[in-house]
Parts: sequence; C-alpha cells; structure tokens
Amino acid sequence: MFRKNIYVKNNLSPFKISRAKIDLFFDCKKCFYVDQKYGIKRPHGAALVINNHIVNKFKKNLGVLRSTKTTIPETTLISETGFTALDHQKINHWTDPFKGIRSLHKKTNMMVNANLDDVWTDGEKCYPVIIKSISRNAEDIEDSIWPGYTRQLSLYGFLLQNNDIEIGDFGIIVMINTEDDLDHSNLNFKFYIYKKNLELNWIDRTLSEIKILLENDNYPEIFNNCKFCNYINNINKLKK
Repeated sequence: MFRKNIYVKNNLSPFKISRAKIDLFFDCKKCFYVDQKYGIKRPHGAALVINNHIVNKFKKNLGVLRSTKTTIPETTLISETGFTALDHQKINHWTDPFKGIRSLHKKTNMMVNANLDDVWTDGEKCYPVIIKSISRNAEDIEDSIWPGYTRQLSLYGFLLQNNDIEIGDFGIIVMINTEDDLDHSNLNFKFYIYKKNLELNWIDRTLSEIKILLENDNYPEIFNNCKFCNYINNINKLKK
C-alpha cells in the first residue's frame, strides 16, 4: 500500500511523476495529494487480462511491421498513404512499461515519465498512439472514448518533442473492438482509428499547479464526484 517515491519538500533531486499520476490529479486532487505525499494509493480494480492480451498481440504485430518498414494496413483508414511504426533506437525503451520516455520540467524540477503504446510516422512527422481493446456496438465506439485519452496523447507528444522527435499536430487512438459473428460462435476483431488534435498548452500550467499543491501542508478539499473520497467521508460520518 505504501511506496517509496513520495514528494519531499526542498529536495534538490527531480521528483518523478508519471502520466498516470497526472491523470489522478485531474480526477481527484485529494487522492493525488495523499498518494504523492504519503504513498497511500487508491485500491486497484481487477486486471483486464483479456483486453491487455489483445493489445499486446497487436503490438507484437506492429513490431514485425516496424522491422520491415511496412505500412500498417489499418492506417489507410485515416490517411491515403498510411503510417509506419517509428523505427527509432529508443522506441523499445519508450514503450517498455518499466522504463518509458521522460523529460525534466525545469520550472518545477519534475521528471515527467510515461510509457508509450507506440509512435507512428508518415515519413516526415511522428504521431503518438494509444491502443485499447473494447467491446461495444460499432455506433457507440467514438462517443465512448474517454476524454482523458486526448490529454494522454498530448502529454506523449510533449515528451516526444522534448526528446528531439518532430511531432505532428494530432495523435492517434486505436480501438480494437470485439464483435460477435452471426451465430455468436466466434469473436471477430475490427479496428477503429481516430485522430485527436494535440493540445500542449495545459502541460506547463498543470505541472506548476501540481508543484504548488504538493508544497502545501494542508489537505485539499474532498472532491464530491470522487467515489473513494465519498466512501471515506461516509465512513467517518458513521463513526461520529
């Protein structure tokens, strides 16, 4: 439940902050605060084993296409020429869940870190990619995309740019959807690919807000929409 990487005031060493923790900051500042300052994490849900397996299989196929510099067939849905998986000496490092891509934000002395799903290129510029496995009705897929994915793509673009990669003005979301066949005896997979504009202007401001919050000795107020905060709050009310 407790972890070693907690924020310490006046520490001269860069504080490592992940993409997931930045998402937590947007989700609930109080949960973020106790996580980063005291190492108390939210409870974890069940692992999405099948979904993760499907995504990993697709990533392995991308690795084969990368090595042969072959156009990814599904990308012709969003571009006439299609995209290839970026062949870069650090791509395996950037996509490794235990390593990732990082960049120091000098203003706050924070080392921002993220694990990329992949990076695609059109031969001129590069585009961060998020890959997800889902099961939805085809007409509901685009509306069900979590808005936070656009923020994630933007952060990936920021990190790529700070690692001397020329990025385009959008990122790519790949939704691998499972669909039943007519007699429901097999599952078929269909790819849905969407372009999302990158927005980098929030990143500097947000990291500065995170720094101010972590420097504060007072807990943030409970966020009413946070089910974790509400659970603890209701328990405390019962005790009283």
